[in-house]
Amino acid sequence: GLGAYDRTGASASIGGNVDALGGDDVLIGASRFDGDGLSKGAAFLMAGSDVVGDVSAEAALITLVGETNHDRAGSGVAIVGDTNGDGFDDFVVGAFAEDSGGDAAGAAYLILGGGLTGAVSLGDADAKLIGEAGGDHAGLVVAAAGDTDGDGNDDFYIGAPAHDDVASDMGARYLVRGPVTEDIDLSFASVRFVG
Repeated sequence: GLGAYDRTGASASIGGNVDALGGDDVLIGASRFDGDGLSKGAAFLMAGSDVVGDVSAEAALITLVGETNHDRAGSGVAIVGDTNGDGFDDFVVGAFAEDSGGDAAGAAYLILGGGLTGAVSLGDADAKLIGEAGGDHAGLVVAAAGDTDGDGNDDFYIGAPAHDDVASDMGARYLVRGPVTEDIDLSFASVRFVG
């Protein structure tokens, strides 16, 4: 980690050719990373070939920082395969306390592989998937789903463990099918599995 209380390793994922360098890469979340604020959260993409022995997050090819204070980005991270068919694997970073859909509705950001380098705000992600309602905590968990519909593009899941559908905190998991080309509310996800 880069600082005290960053909670680096809150989530992690390995796999895929995200960085155009070949070989599997490593994505690591740090959900309390401050950056230039307070608990914005971050995710670090490391080239697999660089992960030998003890490695600092300073060596990341890409550092993605939460948009605003207390977003807790990096609470969930996943390398999710090639969602848009360009030959590079893509990844998702969850921020369970993000407020666009309501207080702590949460959000998840899709970042397409093969492009970004350096330190980047998640506000520059290729797509933002926003929790349906305040308190849902969407993005606390994210995961690869494979190609569920056979269209040649990989899909992914976003978990919202505190989603209220019929009863309090029933929870939900959303299946988002690639490609995703714009910001969406998770109510428009392909499938919603409800607790």
